[in-house]
Amino acid sequence: MVAEAIDSVLDQGVDGLEVIVVDDDSRDNTASALAAYAERIRMLRLTESKGVAHARNKGVAMARGRWLAFLDSDDVWLPGKLAAQLELIGRDDGIALCFGDYLVEEVDEDGRWREVMVCGRRPGPRDFPALFRRNFIGTSTVLLRRDCFLSVGGFDESLHRGSDYDLWLRVAAVAPVQRVPGVYTRYRRHAQSLTGLDPQRDLQTWAEVTGKWLQQDPQLLQRVGWTQQEWQLAASGRGEA
Repeated sequence: MVAEAIDSVLDQGVDGLEVIVVDDDSRDNTASALAAYAERIRMLRLTESKGVAHARNKGVAMARGRWLAFLDSDDVWLPGKLAAQLELIGRDDGIALCFGDYLVEEVDEDGRWREVMVCGRRPGPRDFPALFRRNFIGTSTVLLRRDCFLSVGGFDESLHRGSDYDLWLRVAAVAPVQRVPGVYTRYRRHAQSLTGLDPQRDLQTWAEVTGKWLQQDPQLLQRVGWTQQEWQLAASGRGEA
């Protein structure tokens, strides 16, 4: 799948694209799969895995471009993804982060990918309060301004999971976040992926990340229009999240 992910980036047809692949101490044949790309990619091999946030931060430290995009090794960009986002930010240079809709796919009994749902198509604002209530940003759909990434401190390596969601919140708290219309990413969910097949884990991640924010700022719920009881219900899966 990592080769399919890289191919989907190289096929975007964007000039000056820099592709950085971070091998987070893998124990499979990743190195041989990447050898065929030679100078078309830059490779960083980590000899000790310290989590996905650490790996992503290391990759960003190597990056030289103004904009950052992220793609997990088991996901795929669809044609036109970067072009649509670059067109959007070209019309509004104040945007710090833009994202798109994505297909969620799972493997069926015949070993083929099948579409489960489309995520991201939801009405309403794309601001900090809306993002706090629910994470509607898929990591592999993001295009993020590098200077904004650095100014908010990058991915929080102390978080075992949810470091991407935590970063989107920190960006949305200080700068505009915008959705580019259209489905441009395939998010391929399987038992070996970091997110796996467990919706309950997504809820737990949301509760942990938003709980961290509430510990730092007890008045935050007032600004997002929620009560403590509403947050507790959402965190338990009995309310909106």
